[in-house]
Amino acid sequence: MTAVFFCYAAAFGQDSAPAASPGNATDQEAAVEATTSDPAADPAQNGSEGGNLLWIQDATGSAGGVTTVKVLLTVDQDVYGAWLELIFDQSKLQIKPLAEDGVKLGADAGGLLELVLNDDFITLMNIEGKLVVAMVDTTLATPMTAGTGKELLIVKFAIDENAEIGDVPLTLSNVSFATVLDTIGVDIVVNTQDGNVTIAEFQKGDVSGDGNVNIFDLLDLLRVLGGSGSASGAVDVNGDGTTNIFDLLELLKVLAGK
Repeated sequence: MTAVFFCYAAAFGQDSAPAASPGNATDQEAAVEATTSDPAADPAQNGSEGGNLLWIQDATGSAGGVTTVKVLLTVDQDVYGAWLELIFDQSKLQIKPLAEDGVKLGADAGGLLELVLNDDFITLMNIEGKLVVAMVDTTLATPMTAGTGKELLIVKFAIDENAEIGDVPLTLSNVSFATVLDTIGVDIVVNTQDGNVTIAEFQKGDVSGDGNVNIFDLLDLLRVLGGSGSASGAVDVNGDGTTNIFDLLELLKVLAGK
């Protein structure tokens, strides 16, 4: 992975690859305090001075199910390259294969591309409990544009079936961002805010296994009944030992009662 990082630096015309500092402890504590003092506060509006903040959006899920985690960015400059590490508890969470969208760039990532990411690396990262992602705009023409609450990365985790109810921390580490000024790469100082996956008690009708019961569970169940898909949660909604139209009717009752 180190070699990839130096390639990424070279793409910006740099002779070396100084890591962008995520800010000193005082700045980072201030950023976290600003976003947690008010439970309803939006991190994108209450980040570090200058508005640069990378944070993990909290997610929920049930044991044996799947949860989707988003990494968001508020930045005041266009981003041409990024490096980040996401630390997780591998005994409770495992990144899904790339074919199942285990790791993919967010909707706002622009022309950034993931470097050297394949299922062999996913397997290794699941063993280590650390997702390492290097992203770069190889064309230097389609960066991730500056803005608030930009969706940078999406990670899909399978939750261990024996995971206990509670919060599983997700931590950002070794974060580095770069922009380009006059063809020269320049570091962007970005503070970070960690997040959690909350493993919730199983809910009746949670077909997707993400800890919520909503329209997505209905869509998943329809795909299962139609033979065109599978689900991570319990498809036997009415608990009679089979999956059929009666489970669909039961799920509709659950949704109508919400």
